[in-house]
Amino acid sequence: FYETGAITTTGSVDIRPIYVDRNSYSAYNIAITNNYIGGNAPQAAGTWVKNGNNNPFYGIYVNETVNPASTSVISGNIIRGFNWTNSGNANWTGIHIEDGSSVVGGNDEADGNIIGTDDNDPGAVAITVTNGATGGSFFGISNRSVTQTYPNYRIIRNNTIGGIRTNTSNNSSMHLRAIAHLNETEGRPLNASNNHILNLYAMSSPAGSGDQDVTGIRYNRNGGFVIASHNVIENLHNGTNAVASGGITSGIWIGASQQAVADNNTIRNLTSYLGNTGVLQNAAVIGMVVYGNGYLSASGNSIYNLNSTYGNGQLQVTGLIVSGTGLENGVSMVNRNFIHSLSAVSSNVGSHMYGIAIGPGSNLLIFNNLISLTTSSEVIRTICGIYDMGQTAGHTARVYYNTVMIDGIAPGTAANNSNSYGIWNYYGANNPDYRNNIFSNFRRNSGAAATGRHYAISFENNPTGTVNLDYNNYYASGLGGAVGHIGPHDGGTIYPTLADWQGALGTQDAHSVSVDPVYTTPGGTNPPNYIPHAAMPGLTGLGGINDDFGNNGVRVAPVTMGAWENECNGQITDEPDDVTECEGGNVSFTVSVTNVSSPSYQWQVSTDGGYTWTDLTENPPYSGTQTATLVITGITLDMNGYRYRCIITDDDNNDCVVTSQAAELTITPRPATGAIWHR
Repeated sequence: FYETGAITTTGSVDIRPIYVDRNSYSAYNIAITNNYIGGNAPQAAGTWVKNGNNNPFYGIYVNETVNPASTSVISGNIIRGFNWTNSGNANWTGIHIEDGSSVVGGNDEADGNIIGTDDNDPGAVAITVTNGATGGSFFGISNRSVTQTYPNYRIIRNNTIGGIRTNTSNNSSMHLRAIAHLNETEGRPLNASNNHILNLYAMSSPAGSGDQDVTGIRYNRNGGFVIASHNVIENLHNGTNAVASGGITSGIWIGASQQAVADNNTIRNLTSYLGNTGVLQNAAVIGMVVYGNGYLSASGNSIYNLNSTYGNGQLQVTGLIVSGTGLENGVSMVNRNFIHSLSAVSSNVGSHMYGIAIGPGSNLLIFNNLISLTTSSEVIRTICGIYDMGQTAGHTARVYYNTVMIDGIAPGTAANNSNSYGIWNYYGANNPDYRNNIFSNFRRNSGAAATGRHYAISFENNPTGTVNLDYNNYYASGLGGAVGHIGPHDGGTIYPTLADWQGALGTQDAHSVSVDPVYTTPGGTNPPNYIPHAAMPGLTGLGGINDDFGNNGVRVAPVTMGAWENECNGQITDEPDDVTECEGGNVSFTVSVTNVSSPSYQWQVSTDGGYTWTDLTENPPYSGTQTATLVITGITLDMNGYRYRCIITDDDNNDCVVTSQAAELTITPRPATGAIWHR
């Protein structure tokens, strides 16, 4: 199906090269295979040029009779080579299923349909659609399923949608949605899996209130059932100019459903130029939104290179947003996701980046996730590894065995709000259950004038639900860093050290630590880069979880904290003790360790209450700085309150690092002149 010459339409009529409609007869067991649609020559070569009136287009339109035994298939078709211009806001659709049981694509890659091109070159353009008014949409594949109900899923599998450009002649909005479910009726099921969506460009930059969405897969129906798994979605672009307007850019956007499964997808290279100030599921750039009222699974996804380039406004860039009550089919799970390399250039203090955001009303198990967020330049923004909205009393967020790393430099100017958080609970009304996690925050202020604070853990409001915090590693090492915080974003109470934090919420975090996790390659873009080498003993049997991020059945006693199980099981058997001694005296601190076959010792001192630490060297008054016993000769009064700890490295066990507790030195001053002095 092709047009040899450019056409100019005079009427507003639909154009449908392949059209099957059950309204004329009973239709099922149909096969639409291996057709070429488009171009100006056979096999969709060249370009079909259409100008003139407002003409909706459907390359393939199917409205068949629903029959569970139907073997209808739409496969192997190629739709490409279009330069389509409308006078109004008509939709352009590659394949549309109004009803029936048709499979779009198939089990094998060769069965898939190609809409546009599978060329990985971002400059390859196969379909261009330009509208003359706001409100239209481009759909690669759209599904309505008027009567098809669960458990009979619409199967959309192994298709390719790529090389698409949309625009408007008056710079108004036009949505670009590769795969979309359109039905407003509850209970309609969709399974979109193993599809490749690439190089989608919405060229229009609508200013003002016009929303323009660019999404890879979109589903938004309460009571619905959706599976979106093993898809690759890459190079989605929304807008070309920086304008203040709405619109979402998202790889997979499941805004509402009864059951949602979004597993093993790769989503990368999403960019928005638009100044959308929406939040959570309506934010500017989101890798995945997965909302399931009854059950959800979001597991094994790789999400990275998400960018908002708008220079001002309270914009949000988020890797993964989840919300689910987990009331059906067991506990809703979010696990083994790797999220990294998010970027927002806005200089507004309300600009936020989130790795995983836990939405309202959630009963979720969130475990074995890796999150790495950093900033490459000194721009004002808030960064948060895991954001727990914590809005609903009685609901529980079970956050177990996750690894979060925050890094970068906060601006050096005063009066800004460039805070960062390993984990941040906002409302505090839910039951936060955070255990066996690594929350490491290396972000730092560029100068003493900066007011940014960088926490491992924070509660915006005093928690009112049942709190269960333990066996976590809270590490915040940079200028402006602190272990914990409770209170408003720009105020509240700061708890600089683990000891301070342990007293903030009663009996919480008794077994938690605050040590450098010693990642293999911090800031890397591969999951093994975040294998830690520090001893961080965890709680065995937590949540019935036996797997780590990349291996099954490895969480056996003794277990360690974080998404990766590590073999560093060294334990301090004799911690250094606090010492009180007279000024001018000699003191020593000793440490003993087990499960370390070839120990190397390095003693450290903290002069600010355990906030920062410095390696000691063999210079007076210190000796034995690299042995099991540190000796201090001739202590002086200015050393009162100094703290000492030992870092022990196992040279035979992949550089396993064990950190002792800190011991405090208290110095009694000499008596006043004239008194009897005896030491």
